[in-house]
Parts: sequence; structure tokens; C-alpha cells
Amino acid sequence: MAYLTESDINTYLGISGETTLVNALIAGAEAIVHTYLGETSLLSTEYTEKYRYTNGRIFRLRRFRPTAVASVDATTLSSDDYDLDARILTLREYAFPVSTFPYKHTIVYTSGFDTLPDDISLALKIIVSHRYATRKTASIKSFDQGELSVEYRDDASDIPEEAKAILNRYKKPIVEISGIPAYD
Repeated sequence: MAYLTESDINTYLGISGETTLVNALIAGAEAIVHTYLGETSLLSTEYTEKYRYTNGRIFRLRRFRPTAVASVDATTLSSDDYDLDARILTLREYAFPVSTFPYKHTIVYTSGFDTLPDDISLALKIIVSHRYATRKTASIKSFDQGELSVEYRDDASDIPEEAKAILNRYKKPIVEISGIPAYD
């Protein structure tokens, strides 16, 4: 799913006539952001996930920014049936039977943004701009002519610090919360 258009990038970079390159840079920047944030989509998407080893009422949802829970173990929920605090789902009244082995619970929920925030769009533009500026030396850190010496970057997919600062606000924290099991 394209978050930016060729027109967005052409305007941002002040260029035109490089359709193939710009579209490739956009796709690459989006893949970098997905990988960096640990998400497959930033826009509102429905997910079905299976959980085990829970206390039956509290679940740590795997996707960032969950917005609504549709069902638990095929039982439809209303917003009065649960609380969402960041990625922690707390069922107000537990009355759900155990589902099929080996998982105890199946949760269907929606996660993501209805529209991409402007700062994430800016981060994508910064990454595209960086990639555009370094496209001919994408993974070379230094190059010597005499006796031919080439040194490659440690991380060819590095993200400009300005973009990282923006994206870090959306990055999933990796913390263990007491009493809530880690993902399986």
C-alpha cells in the first residue's frame, strides 16, 4: 500500500520525469519503515490472532495502536466489554470458553491509523530524499582510487536520524509486563 505518491515526492524533492526511480524509492522507504516499526501496515487493518498462556482477561496485542476489538473466541464484543490501554486488552467480564487446541483464545481486532499521520509521511519523505541523494553510492562508505580500496557501510539500510526521531514515537517498545505473557 503506497502511503506517498510520485507527486508528493516530486514536489518534496523538486524533481520530475523519474517515475520508475521515484516509485522504487517510495516502495523501498515504506518497506524500511515497516521493518523499523515492526509492522506490516500502518493503516487501519483487521487482524486475527491466537493467544495462549494468558490469565484469560488480559492480553498484550501484537499490533501497534489497536483501535477496536471485534470478537474474542467468536463472541462479538462491544466497546463496553473491554478496555484498551496502548496494546493491552483487558476484558471487563470474562466469560469466554477455551477455543481449539493448542491456543486458548482467538482475538479479532482492528489496529492502525485511519489516515497516515503527517509526521510519518515526513519521515518517509526524508528517507526517500536520503535514498535519492545517495542512490549511486547506496552502500559505499568510502572509496580510494590508488590500489583500489572500497569500504562498505555497516548498515546499508540506515535511516537518517531525523526520520528515526520521528519514527521512534511509533516504534513498539519491547518490554515485559509482569503477569502478561510474551508473544508466542
